[in-house]
Amino acid sequence: EDGRGGSQLGFGTAVQHGAILLAEYIVQHPELVRGQRCVELGTGPGLVGIVAAAVAGARSVACTDGDQELLATLVNQNMVKNFGPPGEDGRWLEGRLWHQPLLWGQDEHHQRVPVPVDVILAADIVACVYTDSFRDLIATIVYLFDRGGARHMLLSYRQRHHSEKLFFERLTRKGFVLKECPSVSRHGVNQTELRITIFHITKPE
Repeated sequence: EDGRGGSQLGFGTAVQHGAILLAEYIVQHPELVRGQRCVELGTGPGLVGIVAAAVAGARSVACTDGDQELLATLVNQNMVKNFGPPGEDGRWLEGRLWHQPLLWGQDEHHQRVPVPVDVILAADIVACVYTDSFRDLIATIVYLFDRGGARHMLLSYRQRHHSEKLFFERLTRKGFVLKECPSVSRHGVNQTELRITIFHITKPE
């Protein structure tokens, strides 16, 4: 763990329950991303971003992660398996879906994210394994709202450890408003039993 969203292949390589439920929530509420320019933070294997682009009709989805090895192997393989080889621009779905590295809190990485951005997507990035990176994660979220133009964020969070409260306390101090979304379930993955919450996050003017 480098404290900025990058790590050795491990936690991020598995499809976490929070990602499954966020993907299902997007399927049930496609209007939240349809026609929107999206950035996914901590894409892991890429499930949420793929669903947003291929199923819900997002205008574009940049699947980002701090782990470049993960992007080059697992994420790339999943996109190839679903959509075949990328186009000449290295993207899929006629240029609407791609992956790129993003280390949280790093200006040089922020500037590589195509803007404007409409929606931020994230699942299981607020976890105790990333506690040391919370400040950098919030810096990236602030950048995407203030400089990127993001209007809202969908965040799937699974409660694991009391240290994770620090993220939400710091985020609200930055002026963000969190609203819990209705519960969903998928293939026996029960949101309530797993203590998973999907938040709709905004930053009023």
